[in-house]
Amino acid sequence: MLEFIYDMLYIVPLAFTAMVYYCGLFGVEEKNVPMFIALLLPLTILSLFVQLKARGRLLLAGITAVACLGFYFVFAEFTKDHPIEEPERYIALLIISVAVFAVGMVMARVRIFRMIAAFLLAALLVLSLEVIRLPEGSETGIFSAMFLIILSVANEIQLRWKRHGDTNEKKHIVYTFEFIFVIVFAASLFKFPDKPYDWKAFINLWNGITVVFDRIRFNFGEGGDTMIGFSEEAGLKPHSDGNNDITLLEVEAPTAINVPIDLAGSIYDTFDGHQWSTTDVSVQNLRMMDSIESYMAARSGSEDVRDILRSETIYVKYIRSKSHYVFAPTKAPTVEADHGNVEFTENLGFLSFRNYNPYHIRVKEIFYKVNYDNPVFYEYMADKTSFSEENWQSLLRTFGLTSKADIYGYSKYHEYVENVKRIYSQDIEISPELWDKLDKIYEGAGSDYEKLKRLEKALSSMTYTTATQPIPDYVTDASDFLDYFLLESREGFCSHYATAFVLLARAEGLPARYVQGYRIAIDGSGTYRITPEKAHAWPEVYFEGKGWITFEPTPGINREISWRTVATKIEKLEPNAPPPTVFDEPEEPAAEIEEIIEEEEEPSRINPFVILIPIGGVIAFTLLFMVIARAVSKRRFYRLEKEEKLRWLAKDIMSCLSLLGEEKDESETLREYTKRVAPVLGDKATDYAKIYERLIYSEFVMKQSDLNILYACHDEVLERLKAQNRVKYIFKTLLSQF
Repeated sequence: MLEFIYDMLYIVPLAFTAMVYYCGLFGVEEKNVPMFIALLLPLTILSLFVQLKARGRLLLAGITAVACLGFYFVFAEFTKDHPIEEPERYIALLIISVAVFAVGMVMARVRIFRMIAAFLLAALLVLSLEVIRLPEGSETGIFSAMFLIILSVANEIQLRWKRHGDTNEKKHIVYTFEFIFVIVFAASLFKFPDKPYDWKAFINLWNGITVVFDRIRFNFGEGGDTMIGFSEEAGLKPHSDGNNDITLLEVEAPTAINVPIDLAGSIYDTFDGHQWSTTDVSVQNLRMMDSIESYMAARSGSEDVRDILRSETIYVKYIRSKSHYVFAPTKAPTVEADHGNVEFTENLGFLSFRNYNPYHIRVKEIFYKVNYDNPVFYEYMADKTSFSEENWQSLLRTFGLTSKADIYGYSKYHEYVENVKRIYSQDIEISPELWDKLDKIYEGAGSDYEKLKRLEKALSSMTYTTATQPIPDYVTDASDFLDYFLLESREGFCSHYATAFVLLARAEGLPARYVQGYRIAIDGSGTYRITPEKAHAWPEVYFEGKGWITFEPTPGINREISWRTVATKIEKLEPNAPPPTVFDEPEEPAAEIEEIIEEEEEPSRINPFVILIPIGGVIAFTLLFMVIARAVSKRRFYRLEKEEKLRWLAKDIMSCLSLLGEEKDESETLREYTKRVAPVLGDKATDYAKIYERLIYSEFVMKQSDLNILYACHDEVLERLKAQNRVKYIFKTLLSQF
């Protein structure tokens, strides 16, 4: 028992510490008692298995096997109506139990491993003050780690402490662990500070070292890693690593812009149901063509170009960027770096650093902001626009591109339009159920632009969350994704909404693309930080004669880009048509919904006899084991020689006395001990001592009368044990060697 308790002192705190990381791995918010039982039960079984002897191990293994088999039947019956979600959680819990047992046993037995583990735990606690943020609710793991550290130190002190008398270090640790527990418990009563210790001096030193190493890596390495908070994979999952305080970029606005800015990094054209990709990178100059087309449309469709477009300038500095993408608005005809040796490449409208070296580069970006939320823009989008070759050549002169007619000429513009339609106009199949919802949203819309504005409003009325489930495996294409997201899940984050908008716009026959980057709100002039939390995705739709138009369907994202025009004041546009239908509105009639709820709330009944299977199985196995064990013990005992019988009876009497609380002290002689336990042994105590002494110290031939005396003593102590503690009596009988 001493060995078992000593091992559990290491294993149990390790289990509590491991539970913190298990919950963080699987997103478990609350740690409950059944979860800890499921973790600790295998640990207890394994620890007992190590401590028990052969017969005890056989009994424990049999009980465990029978119980597991019985609970399997209960589990199978229960899961008929209650399918288990994410079974990998429970498999992981079992794996963690085995791993914790192995590590705990090594810590308890290997001194050097114990000290290394204690040092690592101490380092983890120190780092958790600032460098590493442990998940919320990690107090149990923290205090368990503290307990292990103090226990390991106490164990080391015990090993180095020269003592007299009882020198069993494990016994001392077992007897003193309650004091360690009190120390840790007292520490747990102190409230955690709201703000961690800032370690400012060390952090400044670390930042300085980081800058030096970053500079070396970016100057001499490729530096093409994925930027934190921005994924180059374009999968439908959040991309921030949880540290939202890192400054990735700095945006300097020399003048007051007062509008949000979307800095595009990557642009994608193909969606497979789970992830976006770029399939055609051969088309060049889309960014400049878009700017020319938009400027031409604004000049042709309004009294003043500045009613629709306004030119702005920002400077973007790359602080901790690890991506080769250049982050700039899509309508940015001019992008140039301060350093003359920095070169850019363009593919399908997005820019990249040719030499993958963006460390602390400052890029000047001249772009057009669009007066999206002014009523004039709605009127502008309602008018059809076409350009003559003469007007186009005139605009090239305005842009200073006359010498590049072979790249931006009128014929190249038409090639550009055809390329946009070819790349971004894939056919999207829409299910009848989804078409019914879309028809309600689009009802009464007078133009494609008005349709998309209604779609934008409908999507933005849904639920925003980053705690989404992975896209199911049965989603294999864009059509499956739309049905899953809009009809089943009905919640997601910016990537989900941008994807759905692009696909639905394509279903209306409009070219659309998926854009990833960063979104920053600029309230005036000054310098603004871009951190990982500002990562964003949005859709852009191409209108021939107008250019690429940005939409914002993500719930909670307020664009509000507008300014006063020459002819009108800013007014909020309220469409005459009724508000669009929200996707997460149920379509079932109220009566049907009530029936569904009643069916779901009716608890499934499990046959109570099924629950009795594991209990009955364990009892039956235990009784059978007892009968067989006793039969085997008697058979083996009666086959022994007389002296062997005497020796076994003498030792077993001593074992029974220990269970009765009459354990022999190391300083006592056998005569002194038997005299002290005479009330238990009765008038045979003296004879027992003499026979035992002769067995140990002499070679006299034993008689049948000696055997009869020990039989009587053995029966006496067993009867007293049975009367005093029936549980101990049963275990003594079960686990007896014979």
